[in-house]
Amino acid sequence: MEGHSRGVLAVTFSPDGKTLLSAGEDATIKAWDIPSKTLTRTFEGHSNAVSDISFAPSGQIFASSGYDRTIRLWNLASEQSYKTVTGHEADVLSVSFSPDGHQLASTSRDTTVRLWTLGGEPLATLAGHQGRVTAVKFNPDSASLISAGFDKTVRLWRLNNPLQTQFIGAIEGIMGVDMSPDGALIAAASDDRRLHIWQRRTGRQVGTFRHPSGVLSVRFSPDGQSIVTGGWDSVARLWDITGEQLAVLEGHQRPVWDTIFSPDGETIATSSADGKIHLWDRQGQLQLVLSGHLLEVGSVAFSSDGQYLLSASLDSTVKLWDLEGRLLQIFDSPSQTGFIDANISPDGQMIATAGFDNVGRLWDIDTGEIIAELEGHEAEIRSIRFSADGQQVVTAGGDGQVTVWKSDGEHLSTLIRDGSPVWEASFSEGDDTVVAAGEGRNVFLWDLTQVLDDQQLMDASCTWLSDYLQTSPDSSDSDRDVCS
Repeated sequence: MEGHSRGVLAVTFSPDGKTLLSAGEDATIKAWDIPSKTLTRTFEGHSNAVSDISFAPSGQIFASSGYDRTIRLWNLASEQSYKTVTGHEADVLSVSFSPDGHQLASTSRDTTVRLWTLGGEPLATLAGHQGRVTAVKFNPDSASLISAGFDKTVRLWRLNNPLQTQFIGAIEGIMGVDMSPDGALIAAASDDRRLHIWQRRTGRQVGTFRHPSGVLSVRFSPDGQSIVTGGWDSVARLWDITGEQLAVLEGHQRPVWDTIFSPDGETIATSSADGKIHLWDRQGQLQLVLSGHLLEVGSVAFSSDGQYLLSASLDSTVKLWDLEGRLLQIFDSPSQTGFIDANISPDGQMIATAGFDNVGRLWDIDTGEIIAELEGHEAEIRSIRFSADGQQVVTAGGDGQVTVWKSDGEHLSTLIRDGSPVWEASFSEGDDTVVAAGEGRNVFLWDLTQVLDDQQLMDASCTWLSDYLQTSPDSSDSDRDVCS
């Protein structure tokens, strides 16, 4: 059967076997009647090559993907596309309907797998591949799917409890993120001059607090009823959960990089590019200024008992203070590079530091000796946090990696490697979730009860797929080598 003016990239049968669809480099889709072997329709709409096609279980609609970065939905009885779906940031390489007909999956050169409703609304973005993702397929019960890509991996995603949830809404890079103590809300500080609030369960955006400048940091109060933010305008602001501004904390001379409540919620600490740390009461009155750093102070953290304060600076030092302003200890960078973040373990026995030498470090707080070094990031580490039980540490970096480690330095899992710098990552109160955000404008949430390490994920995928990869005529030599 001839009809395309250029190469054919994909073919698929309708569920009843009576119709064959073909997709071509000529940007068209053609429908063929199998009994008569005749061309019945030509579907036009894509502006570049059509890479893949997939029928819905009903056989009445189908989806196509193209090098024009779009997915199109069609009714077989009509030659017009009734929906154009956009969201991928590069060529869309494959599409697949779920067997239950409720979802559509797509893959792209942008390294993501995306899920959509039948109306073309986004459901989720599954990130993890480190190269273009070339194929996707649902399993028969529609509860999970597999994807394969140029990173030489096959990945298994459980959709009834996905590893990753995405919160979308910011229109500029996200500089900071926090989760409410009860885990119900996600707050993100954005360079778009807004603080964005989402419901964690539904992903629905429920609040937007407007700032006169870009927002650099955000923290919930321990009772979850207040939020403190810092901005490029050198000001910190105190809000109630409904968005009412309660106080303006003025005093810094340069941008406010970090903000945090004390464990009892009665004191607020802010750190700034002016090299100072300010302590404020809950009414926004300045109580104390800590001076001692020579350069910008990127982060500030309280000990769990609220008796001590830790600050990290670009001057290559981390300093431990009491709340009277007395300097108790100095931790110097072994590489003489600046620190970006530092935190105290819940038991008060260790501190964790991160900075521009791409290495996270765990220190004995009493002796100042380094206990472990967390190596693996390929760019500066911008955030380092302990879990609530002190047994794990999560790091986030300019290389786009979010990584979970044991508190003895052992690597546990790398959650994302998408190339977009991540500013901040932290654990939920119950340590079962990690939330992270960065310059990619989205907030990501991982359920750690479902995260598998790389080898576990490969083993599970290969157990399911090895026979298919070895016998399928669609498998290339490199595909067959994936599980060897």
